[in-house]
Amino acid sequence: MRAATSGDLDEVVDLLLSYFITSYHLRDWLLRSGDVPQARMDELFRSDEVLRLCADLANIAKHYDLTDSPRREWQLSIAREYVGEGRGWFGRNAALVALSRGQRHDLSELAASCEASWMAFLIANGLMQNSDSAT
Repeated sequence: MRAATSGDLDEVVDLLLSYFITSYHLRDWLLRSGDVPQARMDELFRSDEVLRLCADLANIAKHYDLTDSPRREWQLSIAREYVGEGRGWFGRNAALVALSRGQRHDLSELAASCEASWMAFLIANGLMQNSDSAT
């Protein structure tokens, strides 16, 4: 991951927010391709907390603020959290988190969870082969 080698926290933030934007736009791409019906996509985002957070982060990153109602009941904020010298991301002293309704979500962990949600959905819908079953 390019963010792991960057010494610039702003670059790390940009890369992560770009990830959330791109990840959320996979939804639009799948709908436009006709591979996934609107109802199935709506159900995915109703049932998957991680993808709802991803969608809100993408919207905030693109528009500075949420332009639609939050997909969770409360708008989230992005914060830099001090975690102790050398205990943060990539040996730094801080991590970026999303805060919403008293919950804290590490953005690096959230990005990995978002990827896992999409992979599971794509495999379950026959749009991607499970690499564990590939020969």
